[in-house]
Amino acid sequence: MNFFNLVDSTVYHYCSLETFYRIISSRRLRLTNIKHFRDTKEQVLIFDFLSSYIKGKKGREYAILRKFIKEIKTGFELPPTFAFCCSMNPKSLSQWRAYAADGKGVAIGINPYFIRGAIQKNEYSSILLSLGLGPYKVLYSDSDADELAEKIVEITREIIKNTGIETELALKDTFTKKEFIRVLPSMISIIFVIYWSALFKHSDFQMEDEARIIYTPRFSENYKDEIITRLVNGPIKYDFMRNEIISYHEINIEESTESTKEAPFINELWLGPTCKANEEDIKVFLESYNMLGPMSKIKRFDTPYF
Repeated sequence: MNFFNLVDSTVYHYCSLETFYRIISSRRLRLTNIKHFRDTKEQVLIFDFLSSYIKGKKGREYAILRKFIKEIKTGFELPPTFAFCCSMNPKSLSQWRAYAADGKGVAIGINPYFIRGAIQKNEYSSILLSLGLGPYKVLYSDSDADELAEKIVEITREIIKNTGIETELALKDTFTKKEFIRVLPSMISIIFVIYWSALFKHSDFQMEDEARIIYTPRFSENYKDEIITRLVNGPIKYDFMRNEIISYHEINIEESTESTKEAPFINELWLGPTCKANEEDIKVFLESYNMLGPMSKIKRFDTPYF
C-alpha cells in the first residue's frame, strides 16, 4: 500500500450536464465539507477500527494513539476536511444512476497531474499541506483496515524514536487544552490519521471505487491555543442545499494555454447512455475554455440502459 495511495491515472467525476457546464464555465472545482456528506460514518469509521486494532497492545505508540482516539471520541473536534469525489471507473451503472442524472449526465475524466500543477501554481500554495490534494484512492474497511492501522502504528513508533515529541505529556491521564494543543501539532502521525479519516470508508461503498481530491487544513503553531484552518484559494464559501447551509472551498482550475497542452484538465469525457448532448458541441465548448489537450477524448457510454 502506498503512503496515501496517490492516484496517477484518470479519475472520473459523475455529474449532471448542468453541473458539468457550471464546472467548466466557472473554471472551479467545489470541495465540499465532508461532514455534509450522506455517509454518517465519514471521518468516524477509521477511529473505530484503529481503536479495536490497538486494544490491549503495550507500548508508547499504542498509548499515544489510544489517548488521541479518546480525545476525539470525547469531544475534540477534527479540523474540517473538504473533498471533491471521483471514481476510478467510468463505466459504473450504479454511479451513472446515482450521480449523473440517471444516465443523462457525464463522467468528467480528470487528469491528476493537472490538479497537482494547478495547485502548485496557486498564489496560496505556500500554506498548502506538503501532503498535497491528491487525488487519493479511498480505502475500504474489509480489505484495507488492518494494513492501514499498522501503517499508523509504524509512523507513530518512528516519530517517538526519532523526534523530541513530548511523550510523557502525551501519556498523561488528563491534560488541559493548552497541553493537548502542544502535543498534537508535533504528532505527525496524528495529522496523517486525520488525513486518512477522509479516505477510509465502509466496504459497503466499495463498488464506487472512489478517489478523492481533498484538502485538510493544517496545524499552525503561530496562534495561541488554537488549531486554525487556512484554505488554499481564499475563504470558505457557503451554499444552501438539502435544507442545510453547506460550507465548501473552490479550486481554481484555470490554466494558461501552454500548461494546458502539457497536462489538460480533461483527459477524457464520457457522455452518459441517455445523455442528449452532441459530441461535437461538447468538444467545441471545452476547447473554448481551453480544457482539452491534443490527446483528450470524448466518448459515449454505449450500453443497454433502463
